Order: sequence, then C-alpha cells, then structure tokens
Amino acid sequence: MPAVGEAASEFSGMNCDLFGVSIDSQFSHKAWVEKDLGGLNYPLLADLGHRMSRSYGVLNEMGIALRGVFFVDPEGIVQFASVYNLSVGRNTEEMIRTLAALQAGGPCPINWKKGDKTL
Repeated sequence: MPAVGEAASEFSGMNCDLFGVSIDSQFSHKAWVEKDLGGLNYPLLADLGHRMSRSYGVLNEMGIALRGVFFVDPEGIVQFASVYNLSVGRNTEEMIRTLAALQAGGPCPINWKKGDKTL
C-alpha cells in the first residue's frame, strides 16, 4: 500500500490538491521530514493556534490533534470526513477509492470500486 506521498501523483491526476496539517511547528516538521521521512512531496502546514484542527473537529480535550482525512470540494464544502484514533493508520488505497466514489457521478453501492457501476 503506497504512502500518501507515494500516491501524490494519483491524487493530482484525480484533480485533488493534497496537503497535510499538523499542530507541530514548521521547525518540527522540517526535522521530522528530513530525519524520519527522507522528504515530502506535498505541503505540510503548521496549525500552531489549533484553529484548523478545532474547526475540523479533530482536536481532542487534551489539545492533541487526531488523524483525519477530509475531501473538500472547490466550493469549500466538506464532502467526506474520517477521523482516526492516533493508534490507527490511514489507508491510502481507501482514500483514493473514496475520492473516486465522490467523483463517480452517482451513488455508489457497498464495496464499490473505481470502474464499477453506480446506482
């Protein structure tokens, strides 16, 4: 399963602007990306004031931002939201499948995959 960065070109090909947001500082991001990730091919934003984390409902009562995936349409409307406990990793393949479903042009049945018929 590809990491989000490895799938960045696929998201881009689906007309999706990809970026990350974290409550850590840009200095923490730089160290994390250089030391642990070996680079990052999409923007990573610092939400030091917790404004975005609070707005999207991922900031818990201890001031820690949970992991979230959000697809926002060009009009600024959230079309999909998923929030994960810190111990649960996200699934890039499911993110791509979800985006494809949102772009499919009709309601998608259970276990729908890209290329399947819509309802």
